[in-house]
This record gives sequence, structure tokens and C-alpha cells, in this order.
Amino acid sequence: MMHEPGMDYFDRMREVFSNVSVITPENFSPRHQLKVQIQGEENTSEEKEFLSTSLNLVPVCRA
Repeated sequence: MMHEPGMDYFDRMREVFSNVSVITPENFSPRHQLKVQIQGEENTSEEKEFLSTSLNLVPVCRA
């Protein structure tokens, strides 16, 4: 299970921290992109790998 906060998450951080930068997947080469592995049907060992389709935004906060 994965939780993805909304964009208001960063706005709430900006109320507390003097500087909030947001790092996006475009800051990195394709080699360093997040991938998602999905198990195959039950009783198989098949796995599939996909590039993550979520935004994958990471806040960097400075006081």
C-alpha cells in the first residue's frame, strides 16, 4: 500500500519552514527513476516492472 499526499502537503510545509524545494523525477536521469514491481497472477512467479506513473515529488525543507 502506498500513500500519496496532495499538493496541499507542500503548502502546509511552507507555513512552517522558511524554504521548501520540491524535487521532481525530471531532476534525475532515467536510470534513477522509481520503478514499480507488480506480482503476476496467484501461483505464478511472474513479475512485471513499470516506471512509476505517480508524481514522486520529494520536499526538501530548510529552517
